[in-house]
Amino acid sequence: MEQFGGVVEGQSLPWHEEQLARCLRVGHSARRAVLVGVSAARVHGLWVLPPRCGEEPVTLALRSGVMPPRRDWGHGRSYKKMRLPDSMVEKVQGVRVTSALRAALDVARFEGWIRGFVALESWFRMHLELDVEAAKAMAMDCLKTMGRVKDIAEARRAISLLSGQCESPYEALCFALLAHAKIGLSIQQQVWVIPSVRVDVLIDGWLVLEIDGAVKYDGETYGSDTRRVIVEERRREVRLQNAGYTVFRVTSTELFHQPQKFLADLRATWASGRERGLQQVVRQA
Repeated sequence: MEQFGGVVEGQSLPWHEEQLARCLRVGHSARRAVLVGVSAARVHGLWVLPPRCGEEPVTLALRSGVMPPRRDWGHGRSYKKMRLPDSMVEKVQGVRVTSALRAALDVARFEGWIRGFVALESWFRMHLELDVEAAKAMAMDCLKTMGRVKDIAEARRAISLLSGQCESPYEALCFALLAHAKIGLSIQQQVWVIPSVRVDVLIDGWLVLEIDGAVKYDGETYGSDTRRVIVEERRREVRLQNAGYTVFRVTSTELFHQPQKFLADLRATWASGRERGLQQVVRQA
């Protein structure tokens, strides 16, 4: 079996690991091309949302900015026309890729600002030495270095949302969806609302939004059986409700596959709470 960057070809892997293995295989075989966009982001370990349908091609570019004829691309590969200065290209796991920051910004340009924000937020979390304003400034400087490129407004919008508070790709997706939908006047992330209880998102001081990932209930990741996890989650929810909060739960699957339904249901819950005259809960220390 041939091994690339610690991944052994032929093993049965989760989808995202198989995709990374594909990127590494193509990257190792590319003589002049550089992995860019989503493919570079995967090699850097950034958060990348899967495609909604179809196959995710391995995306490359020639540093000269020349596009090879489509007949020469090869199956499952896609090329972008972009000039890449030396300062934006590096070797990671033995393959040529754009820098992590450039990769995240290109995800925004190629795939839209929401997916770009997810990747960019994970880049920010890799740089704990930066505060929010410094991270935004660094990203804007990178955009300036890129010059006049297509869809730069998508990258700017992703930069504007940077918070460093998202702890998973689906929390980042949720935050981006909330920003897009403009639900509520105040959105806070990772808030301690009552002693020993921190919530994912707090809207207008009273509506708690909790994001449930599948790993929480797989019985393996956290070393607990599913029944125990569910019981603990229910106790936590009751504590929040007894303290005056309304709790809205959503799964990562619902966020990804049914974003419009999620936003409609959340908006209805928020509107109903306002109509009932719910007052902002004073956050306890």
